[in-house]
Amino acid sequence: MEEKKLVALDVGAQGGFFNESIFSKKYNFFFDLIAVEPIPDEAKKLEDKNYKVISKGLWSESCKRKLYILGKRPGSSSMYKPNPDALSLYGFKEKDFPIFDFTDEIDIECTTIKESLNKFKVNNLDFLKIDTQGSELEILKGMG
Repeated sequence: MEEKKLVALDVGAQGGFFNESIFSKKYNFFFDLIAVEPIPDEAKKLEDKNYKVISKGLWSESCKRKLYILGKRPGSSSMYKPNPDALSLYGFKEKDFPIFDFTDEIDIECTTIKESLNKFKVNNLDFLKIDTQGSELEILKGMG
């Protein structure tokens, strides 16, 4: 009897399921992993390791948006520009703010969670991880 794997969607895949120092490869036996990673170089790294990858951003509807790339912390890139007031809420001091400077902005295609899951013929999602620096609610609205 074949064991059914749990379907996991990792939105903002840098530093999530696909980071072996955080989530050991041994757990891949239990999960059918799908990565959402809009930064082209990062998406390519995942594709090269034969992971299922959605190389678009997610949003509440299909659209184009800007993605602000943080050169010193690419895993903290976001559809929103860094907000010093919000950074202060997390204990960052003004001297820390330069690590959140964006060094590039790229236009990305966005789709919805619903459309993304349909692409992989997924009807039921068992696990959802979203780490997108502020756009989580907009992404959840795209579940349909």
